[in-house]
Amino acid sequence: MNTVPFLVTAFLVIGVLAPEKGASRPPGGTSGVRIERIGFDAPGADDRTNRSLNNEWVEVENRSGRARNLRGWRLQNTNGGTYTFGDLRLAPGRSVRVHTGSGRDTRGHVYWNRDTHAWRNAGSTVRLRSPAGRTDSCRWGPGGTVKRC
Repeated sequence: MNTVPFLVTAFLVIGVLAPEKGASRPPGGTSGVRIERIGFDAPGADDRTNRSLNNEWVEVENRSGRARNLRGWRLQNTNGGTYTFGDLRLAPGRSVRVHTGSGRDTRGHVYWNRDTHAWRNAGSTVRLRSPAGRTDSCRWGPGGTVKRC
């Protein structure tokens, strides 16, 4: 029995399926949707006014080559707070900002409708989870007001 063809076939399959050492993952896992930036420290005092709350935001961008519906995707803070996207079609290269406070949803801005701040000024992590379990996250520390992820 000749095992060389089997070994060559196995090598070729492994070479095709396994990522090259040092290769980076596509943004946002395999979906191409990822957290782009977070405005975690609203200017002025955190006085829980709607203006202050809406100056906190997370920007989610579609870096894939096709439109994505974000229905069922979730943004989560480390305190257990979760924003779940409704029916929102995000075109390739487009982004949407999720504001902490209240407002009227549009294609580029949606509102969590919280009455307290969602993001810690001193540092924390935001996670984005797809219904299929794909995740992206962004961590920031103290200082500054906006973090590019």
